[in-house]
Amino acid sequence: MPTGVGANAIDAVAAAAAAAAAAVAAAAATAAKAAWMMLLHLQQQNLLACLHQPYQQQQQQQQQHQQHQQQRQQQQQQQQQQQQIPK
Repeated sequence: MPTGVGANAIDAVAAAAAAAAAAVAAAAATAAKAAWMMLLHLQQQNLLACLHQPYQQQQQQQQQHQQHQQQRQQQQQQQQQQQQIPK
């Protein structure tokens, strides 16, 4: 085993290597947590989209129904106006 200055240098290098390994582990944990959070966010967005889809379809059906009613009313009004025109 080295003694004196050599031992101190080895200890310093070992401590620096341990600190670097801890920093790499912390960075990896942070990256894993960020990836997990992103995955959860995407799953939540997908769930919300799935839940919102029937609502959107219902809204579209209601709009189409209203448009059809308006078209029928316009046609009826045009027919009534044509019948009122003296020939």
